[in-house]
Amino acid sequence: MESFIIGIAGGTGSGKTTLTKRLKERFGDDVSVISHDNYYKRHDELPYEERCRLNYDHPDAFDTDLMVEQVQALRRGETIACPVYDFTVHNRSEDTLLIAPTSVIILEGILIFADSKLRDLMDVKIFVDTDADVRILRRVVRDVKKRGRTLESVVQQYLTTVKPMHEQFVEPSKRCADIIVPEVEAIATDVLAGTAAAGAQVVPSAEIAAICMDRERLRVLAHEELGLPTTPYRFAGSLEELRAGASEVGYPCVVKPVMSSSGHGQSVVRSADAIDAAWTEAQEGRRAADEGDVSRVIVEALAPLERELTVLTVSSSAGIVTCAPIGQRQESGDYRESWQPATEPDGEAERARDIARTAVEGLVAKAQAAGETGWGVFGVELFVLTDGSILFNEVSPRPHDTGMVTMASQRLSEFALHARAILGLPITPEHVSLTIPAGSVAASHAIVVAGDGEVEFTDVAAALAEPGTDLRIFAKPEVHGHRRMAVALAVGESEADARAKAGLVADALTITVE
Repeated sequence: MESFIIGIAGGTGSGKTTLTKRLKERFGDDVSVISHDNYYKRHDELPYEERCRLNYDHPDAFDTDLMVEQVQALRRGETIACPVYDFTVHNRSEDTLLIAPTSVIILEGILIFADSKLRDLMDVKIFVDTDADVRILRRVVRDVKKRGRTLESVVQQYLTTVKPMHEQFVEPSKRCADIIVPEVEAIATDVLAGTAAAGAQVVPSAEIAAICMDRERLRVLAHEELGLPTTPYRFAGSLEELRAGASEVGYPCVVKPVMSSSGHGQSVVRSADAIDAAWTEAQEGRRAADEGDVSRVIVEALAPLERELTVLTVSSSAGIVTCAPIGQRQESGDYRESWQPATEPDGEAERARDIARTAVEGLVAKAQAAGETGWGVFGVELFVLTDGSILFNEVSPRPHDTGMVTMASQRLSEFALHARAILGLPITPEHVSLTIPAGSVAASHAIVVAGDGEVEFTDVAAALAEPGTDLRIFAKPEVHGHRRMAVALAVGESEADARAKAGLVADALTITVE
């Protein structure tokens, strides 16, 4: 039996260990796991105080040659005695872990892609890419609570070795992954481009990620190349240009950095007196604001908005298909409720789908011209104005927050569609069809938790007592501030009925933060 070897890498606290555990839980005895951490070199010659000061995030900290030998032995059908590392004493323990050959072997660690000998043993290489702020918070909780470290020692270690070693060794190793699935569009698009050039499949593509992250490129493509309807807009690279652009589009208007996401740096400007403040906000709230350069901004007319729609659009080996439009409610620029199908007058739903399809077709054409597939789910965001007209707004090149309702409404959820598309499987209109009864509506209700600590959900049975309801609790054990931790789902006879049911599920839960 020759084992199939999967490598799972990522920075400290990225979630690679959680992903590994989930795969192990799913496939059981068919999977064995080897952690690179267990191959930290033994340092019996050093006292504890000196071992604490070692750089454990450099490739030289690991006995990777031993790991390579043992993985090769597993492939030959031999059982190995894997070393065991004790993080409480910063040294190898006297124990070993017997690991028998299995059909699938998972190798996980921050630096498993940094060594070519180890990397060459892997059949599939996965890099879990997670925002740095999330990673450091996870590391603090883990090291203090589970490894007995002090907060001061964790912070000191992070600043002196973890962060610089991540930038020097872990981040560049991302290029070795076979598939990169970004969680958000606010990422280092230049790194993605280099990775794609090296042969990795970026989802949906490095070119699309770069376009969607840059409002200027996206708006030029959508409006000037594809002819999609948008709000009047101008671009500006200085305060003087912004003043002129705002005067042309008229007040009230919206000012946004061309490189930002999730509402960062945006302002609604109602008179010329507020333009200077909007420029400052755009510069301070934009992506990479600490780098000292000047960001271009977009200023666009504030449209008489009646509501917003999301049209999930899927690009796959079979072409492009669209899902039924999704309605939504936001608070402070963040999703709180969504429902599908959105109730639209005759013809408007199809118009919305046509705009979404055209936008994604244009993006995919750019990706394919760059030699990429462009496969995946896109969340196309649209404005419906008070006069019934529909305008293109933006595109998220990934499953969309509002699309969580598809877990209750469609044959395949947006997540299943994304996975199928990534793997090169065809997506047809049948796959995105609604499975709820004719005339009914599905709804989702985001469950946002505030606090600082670990989160526990209770009274789940009571929350799900109502027929036609469901609940998804995310694998996010802690909250620090505000965090979306779960989503309630419901199917009702109408939009109002479905939204009310989903809200009751959320309200019935008891949520404790400790």
